[in-house]
This record gives sequence, structure tokens and C-alpha cells, in this order.
Amino acid sequence: MFGYIYLTTNTVNGRKYIGQRQWHDEQNIGEDKYLGSGIIFKQALKKYGEQSFHKEILCICESKEDLDFREKEFISFYHACNNPEFYNVHEGGSGGNTRKGYTDEEFCRFVKKCSQSHKGKHVSQETRIKFPWQQKVREIPIIKVN
Repeated sequence: MFGYIYLTTNTVNGRKYIGQRQWHDEQNIGEDKYLGSGIIFKQALKKYGEQSFHKEILCICESKEDLDFREKEFISFYHACNNPEFYNVHEGGSGGNTRKGYTDEEFCRFVKKCSQSHKGKHVSQETRIKFPWQQKVREIPIIKVN
């Protein structure tokens, strides 16, 4: 066994997340507490807490290639990237670049989906100060060399 494909469901609102996990211990697969790592999914995990999510194993894979293929297959089957019932924003496989393979229109939908996940959140004054554009530029002394 190389890993598995899983479906994590939010028991509060019913939204789901499809992902892959490299895990080599088939005997103890039920002990893996990992729930997912998508951008929007992690925000939901923080908001609702781990106790509000349930994970089920969809299939077991024997190689990285099979893991990537199966994840893409499940995400495609459920249209998870464009389905409001899912947290997925990427077609799966190896994760990472969420813009790769998207048309401008599809990427705009992705940005809107991310934006919606931030609605109603307020940033504290302490956090605002930490934003790079809020920090003052440090002046560097000019040394004249003759």
C-alpha cells in the first residue's frame, strides 16, 4: 500500500473534501487522524473544529501515480472543483498550483469561491499592523565613498 483517497465530510453543513494521503501502514489506516489540507477546507476545519468532520476511505492505492490518478478521477466524477457542496478548488493529483489548467473564467470562479470563504471575517488592528504594506520602510544610511 502506498496511500489512499479519502472523502471528508463536514457534519454541520454537509460540504465535502476529496483528497489523497500517502500512508504505508494498511493495518493502522483507521488511526490516521489526517482530515485534509485544501485552502478552503483548512479554514472550515478551523471554524467548525475537527469534531465536526468525518473521514471515509474511498480507495487504497499502490503507487504515487495511482494515487494522483484516482484523486483526479474522484474529483472529476463529483465535479468537486465547481460544485458548491465541495471544498476542493484544484483538480487533484499533486496539489499546489491552483491556477494551472484553468481558463480565465474558471480562475475567476475559483477566486470568487475563495473570497466567499472570507466573508464576515474581521481582521484585528494587531494583525493589520503586520501586513507588509503597513510596515514603514527602513531608511538605509548613505555612505559617501571618495
